[in-house]
Amino acid sequence: MSTQESSGQRLFIRRLVANIECANCGTRYELGNVCIVGHRDDLWIASVVCGRCGTQGLIFAMVSEDGTQEVVARDASPEEIREFGKLSSLGIDDVLDMHRFLEQYEGDLISLLAETGSQER
Repeated sequence: MSTQESSGQRLFIRRLVANIECANCGTRYELGNVCIVGHRDDLWIASVVCGRCGTQGLIFAMVSEDGTQEVVARDASPEEIREFGKLSSLGIDDVLDMHRFLEQYEGDLISLLAETGSQER
């Protein structure tokens, strides 16, 4: 993929994510508050911050080579919101650690989530 193609895809993903509403207050994300963290194959990860309420999150978007798109997003449950409220804020080191982990991960997102879910039980 050329630099120009990658830049165009990054802008496309940012604009796609900017059309998603914040799970906390329902406000659409602003383009300036969407940052592409990275991508691997068809999976793109964007960091978002709501301009209205300040809620931070990650959005996972799949863009296949045939041009079809799927954005995976869901609202957090009330229980998840309570649990997230107890956690400290993510720092740049946390984002870099996740980036490094995903860069080295050999599976796909479904496998990763299945592994994570089985460890929590």
